[in-house]
Amino acid sequence: MIGEQVIKFAKTLLYVHEKTGTNDHPVIDQMLYYLGLPKQLSWCLAFCLWCWHGVINPLPFPKTARCATFLEQVSNDEWKYKVFDLEDVAWGIEKAKPGDIMIFSHSKVAGKKNWNGHAALVVKQVNPRYFETIEGNTNAAGSREGDGVYKKTRTPKQGNMALEGFVRSLRLPTKCNNCHSGRK
Repeated sequence: MIGEQVIKFAKTLLYVHEKTGTNDHPVIDQMLYYLGLPKQLSWCLAFCLWCWHGVINPLPFPKTARCATFLEQVSNDEWKYKVFDLEDVAWGIEKAKPGDIMIFSHSKVAGKKNWNGHAALVVKQVNPRYFETIEGNTNAAGSREGDGVYKKTRTPKQGNMALEGFVRSLRLPTKCNNCHSGRK
C-alpha cells in the first residue's frame, strides 16, 4: 500500500530538528522550496506533502502549506479526494489509514475562513479517538509550532487544537512506480 510507503519515508526524517528554532534545517528548506515557498515558514503540512512526494510523483495533493487552504481545496474535489471527519470514524463509516493527512485547526474562530492549523500523517488508528502519527514542526509536548519531526499519539482535541478532518487521495496507482527512495 502506498500510504505505508509514505510512513516508511516519513520515519527516515525523524532526525530532522531545527537548528535554531526558527524553522531552519536544510531538509525543511527543501520541503518549503518544493511548495514554492520561502525559508522559515511553518512546515507541518509541507512535511506531510514532502513525504508523499518522496514516494509518488506527481504529488496527488494540492501544493500549499496552509492547512485551511489545503482542506478547502481538497473538500471541493470529491472525485480526487476523500475528506472525512471524526464522526465518520466514530460510527465506523471510515477508518483512518496509514498516510492519511489529519488536519487540525488552532484557536479557530467561528466563521473565519483563514484559520491557523496543524497537519499530521496517520501511522495507525488505534481506536476512534486515538491515532499514532508522524508530524513535522511539532515537539515532544505536541505543539503545532515545534522544533522537529516526531512520532505522536493524537486525540481529536488537544489543548486549543481541534481535528477538522482526514484527507485521502482517491487517485493513486496500485503500486509506486516513481519512488524517490534515496532522497534525504
